[in-house]
Amino acid sequence: MSDDLLREDISFDEIIDRRSQSSLKWTKYKDPDVIPLWLADMDFRVAAPIRDAVRRDTDFAVWGYTLPSIELKEAIAAWLFREHGWKVELDWIDFIPSAVSALYLASRICAEPGGRVICAPPIYPPFRTITAKAERVGVEIPLLRVGDEWLLDFEKIEAELKLGAKLFLFCSPHNPVGKVYSREELDTLFSLLRRYDAWLCSDELHSSLVLSKDKQHIPSAIAAGDYFERTITIVGPGKTFNISGLGVSVLIIPDASLRHRWFTVSDGVIPHVDRLAYLATHAAYAEGREWYLKLIDYLRENREIVARRVAEMPHISMHLPDATYLAWIHTGETIAGIKPAPFFEKYGVGLAPGLAFGDDNYLRLNFACPRSLLIQALDRMEEALARMS
Repeated sequence: MSDDLLREDISFDEIIDRRSQSSLKWTKYKDPDVIPLWLADMDFRVAAPIRDAVRRDTDFAVWGYTLPSIELKEAIAAWLFREHGWKVELDWIDFIPSAVSALYLASRICAEPGGRVICAPPIYPPFRTITAKAERVGVEIPLLRVGDEWLLDFEKIEAELKLGAKLFLFCSPHNPVGKVYSREELDTLFSLLRRYDAWLCSDELHSSLVLSKDKQHIPSAIAAGDYFERTITIVGPGKTFNISGLGVSVLIIPDASLRHRWFTVSDGVIPHVDRLAYLATHAAYAEGREWYLKLIDYLRENREIVARRVAEMPHISMHLPDATYLAWIHTGETIAGIKPAPFFEKYGVGLAPGLAFGDDNYLRLNFACPRSLLIQALDRMEEALARMS
């Protein structure tokens, strides 16, 4: 690593103009004054070891087809064991450019044509649309809201499994509600999946973004016990290390026969991950821990600010997310007749409408941005709601 990067201070307060990058997040709105908090990427520079690894390779300047190295897989396995106590065999590890592609392949492979595939909204929108593209039948079983808790509806899940559903597309921690599932909940879920011989494909991209100190992410494959070979887990550095634009997710597939089927179905259809993405991923997991720990502290403070400010505003409310950098804000009937996302956009704040996630009574706010920008956005929201009152 270069001496300059070794001396670099880690700061998340820098305001970075991302419009020059043709940033999807920052070019969405015609009005350049709108603060975009709608898309789940972070407005922070990536960790210095990642930048250094990419710089070294750009100097080398040969970007042919590249295979993932053993050292990369070892770094991923070491991270998963250190963070979650999960011992992953290196031959379980594979790579894919997009978690959405993994959801598609899981639907194609684990369910028969026309078969039923379960998900639990509100949830990341592709969960709700990918099954139809895979020529399977998506079955939505909404989470139950009980006080400040979001709970799986096990009664309805079992009813669908009885009807023949063979795949549950799971999100843990759960985007957008920020839920960290307990061991008891996971045990109950796997008792049902085992009873009806069903697969679980678990998106765990936010698993290293647990913010509540009294919560701990439990990998689905650990909770599955001796049923772990019926799991597919998607992890990766994109959310945690802010490299989603490089297009890399990590697959953990313990079952050898499923890995073979996965390769057969994906070969020639799903592109390979590129060289720079492999290098960035290796640097993130092998050398990015110091940056990561400071990120978690910063996100915790931002989360507290959002929760406190929203609690002081009329007409909206939220529960404290235990994980992710996303606040799921309830608008409900208090602003009935007004479309909340366009309403706040008029006041200079871009939020994600809840309808795509499966509940039009909510908005999603991304608080992974410099604190001054976040406070400015919250000030604008407060002003908008005050004027409405």
